[in-house]
Amino acid sequence: MRLKTGLDKLNSANSAVMIMRVELTSMQPELEKASIETEKMMQSLAVDKEAAGIQQRQVAKEEKEAT
Repeated sequence: MRLKTGLDKLNSANSAVMIMRVELTSMQPELEKASIETEKMMQSLAVDKEAAGIQQRQVAKEEKEAT
């Protein structure tokens, strides 16, 4: 009885893995697209961060000169 229960659980897990494998394969193009979009966003954020740093330094310099 315990052996059958264990085999049933293994078979159930195997079926779940096969379903997930099929789903993952079908989602692969979407995942790649999302990865590319994320990379573009990260590059844009890096540019924005650099621009913000330049502006922050300029404001700090002007503030220092004003006092």
